[in-house]
Amino acid sequence: MIHPCSIALAGLLTPVIFASARLPPEPCQTGYRGRVAFYEVMNGSPALGEAILGQKSMQELYSFSVSQGMITLFADGMRKVVEGLTTPEELLRVANTTM
Repeated sequence: MIHPCSIALAGLLTPVIFASARLPPEPCQTGYRGRVAFYEVMNGSPALGEAILGQKSMQELYSFSVSQGMITLFADGMRKVVEGLTTPEELLRVANTTM
């Protein structure tokens, strides 16, 4: 089954099939074991420091950081969706952003 978000999430013109969610085996339905985290990773640099000190807006800092190679929460989550580690629904729930 092709998930309706598949094409939009992947930014592709052709359909992509993603994994479906599965419940963990009993009795481990609580806690953090087996969960996958999404990370946003930004490396500091002199140029980023100058942008911060220059009192750039949040959107300008975000765009600058992405242009400098920052891995966004959504991009990390999308990689994990493609690898089958999580689902598109979980990605949209956690990393839905307007930036």
